Amino acid sequence: MVKAFVSSKVGNIIIGTLIFLLMFICAKLVLWRHENRPNFARLRSDDSAAPPPILVFWHEHLFCFGIVLPAGCAALQSPHADGRILDIPTRLYGVSPVWGSSNRQALSSLRALAGETKRGKICVITPDGPRGPARTLSAGPVSLSQLTGASIIPVAWSTGRMWRARSWDRLRVPKPFTRGLIKWGEPIILPRTKDKQELEAQRLLVETRLSALTKKCDSDMGHSKT
Repeated sequence: MVKAFVSSKVGNIIIGTLIFLLMFICAKLVLWRHENRPNFARLRSDDSAAPPPILVFWHEHLFCFGIVLPAGCAALQSPHADGRILDIPTRLYGVSPVWGSSNRQALSSLRALAGETKRGKICVITPDGPRGPARTLSAGPVSLSQLTGASIIPVAWSTGRMWRARSWDRLRVPKPFTRGLIKWGEPIILPRTKDKQELEAQRLLVETRLSALTKKCDSDMGHSKT
């Protein structure tokens, strides 16, 4: 009965709204500091013909990114039950969901994201979601970059005090009234190629940069092990 309620439209609306309120309140009770936040207007003005960048962060950071993302983003979102529940929070934060996966039905998902890029939206991907393995980058961001020519910007956040869920991704939830740090990585520009070995090297490059940024963010907030 509980499962049926969660899967229903009414259940999605109620649970999704509660999740949004929890995410919003928790994020608002953190004193955030941005480090190296890219100026999106400047990035676009440097080359007006350049597509907006692709933002990537690990699935474990999902809880607080609604308050971090700039307005007018499009996010790849899982069509599974857990992804459907996040439909309400996503829309309330002004983010357009693109239903699909960077692992399954990847081609149709990439085409949808490429369409959002052409409309001037920044695309957001959690490249180890929706099922993991944690901190293992799927080919999605690299494929989208190859398709659109967009640069990739890794992002990570950490707080002085936080809870970690016992889920596969060890989801982060900040504790109230703590300090928070959001690190923005340098844009990664990938040369166009069709060579499989080069594409794999690019995937590993983005994975390494994102993991290193996450580790440094945690270290700066006093977490030696995550």
